[in-house]
Amino acid sequence: MQYYKRYRMELDLVQQPIESPVLPENYLWLPWQADRLEVHASVKSQSFRHEVDSHVFPCLADYYGCLRLMQEIALQRTFCPQATWLVGCQSADHGIIECGTIQGICPSDYLGSIQNVGVIPGHRRLGIGKALVLKSIEGFRAAGRKRATLEVTATNFSAVELYRSLGFCITRTMYREAVDDSLLST
Repeated sequence: MQYYKRYRMELDLVQQPIESPVLPENYLWLPWQADRLEVHASVKSQSFRHEVDSHVFPCLADYYGCLRLMQEIALQRTFCPQATWLVGCQSADHGIIECGTIQGICPSDYLGSIQNVGVIPGHRRLGIGKALVLKSIEGFRAAGRKRATLEVTATNFSAVELYRSLGFCITRTMYREAVDDSLLST
């Protein structure tokens, strides 16, 4: 077994000033619609399949695992459509290509919880992840939530830094047990 260090991070949605989400040119927001569930799963699997989180959460390693996860998220009574978004890239040749996803749930009247911020590798380092988090935060505020929370694997340095830059603070450190893939080949 291998253990992964993870952080729970929180943001005060009342006191913390939050900037408006801005997407790069030729990118657009696609709000939650139930008929886009499979698109969320596809973007999620493309975003996570070669990342550390696919070891921590094996369901993120393939499309069908992501599809089951999306179905579970969307069917929860705590699902927050206002905090659930896709980002698409407008392409002259191929129309809209979805490249970013985020989901939100509201486990209490007080709290919104960000789930699975994913950006497909060819669209990273453009500010899409930041915009997705900010858009989800707007959704939690619209739903009347006072705090936002998320969990992140500690070795995902760019994500941890992004969340810190937005005002999230580490409130808890946890360790998640996962199967060590190197042991599977022996």
